Amino acid sequence: MSDMSSFLCQDCIVDFKQDVMNMLIHTIELKDIYTSGHSEQVARYCCSIGNALNLGLKDTILLYQSAFMHDIGKILIDPKILQKNDYLTKEEYESVKKHSTFGAQMLQNINLFQEHAQIVKHHHERWDGTGYPDGLTNKKIPFFSRIIAIVDAFDAMTSMRNYKNKCTFDEALNELDRCSGTQFDPELVSISVKVLSAFINNNAFNKKIC
Repeated sequence: MSDMSSFLCQDCIVDFKQDVMNMLIHTIELKDIYTSGHSEQVARYCCSIGNALNLGLKDTILLYQSAFMHDIGKILIDPKILQKNDYLTKEEYESVKKHSTFGAQMLQNINLFQEHAQIVKHHHERWDGTGYPDGLTNKKIPFFSRIIAIVDAFDAMTSMRNYKNKCTFDEALNELDRCSGTQFDPELVSISVKVLSAFINNNAFNKKIC
């Protein structure tokens, strides 16, 4: 195979991966209207944080794609629970918590996404070990999962839901600081707050970052 043919094949793989990801996210958003746009926004924030961390291109792409697909396991969650207009019961919350494991299982069975599986599985772990699904602590949590956890929380706090008012950007950033060292990796919180603050100050939320 010529170098040009190899290059074109790589382009086809990248395009195909993006098409598959878009299909999965579109399916989620049909079931969970309250998270419409959430996956793309989380991925964009993560990409910018990856750049701030001076990750290489390959790792930045892996982080972006994993963040984009972090909630794909919700495809297997009852839409009545996802679309509920009130706080979840304990049983409903336990059901929703399975989405991270479901997502990892889905990705593990697709050759193109096996590298993303463990990142997706652990994006709800907490620095102090009280998260799920495995109660991992500190740096036992995959590095990219720790980044996604911070950004996922920030976007959830600043998004409107029927059962809660959204936080202001400053309130959400303060909450990230408050949970530094308990819910989140303290070093990554410090970097993430700076990056997210730059988004706010530059009004970059509707601009293409990655």
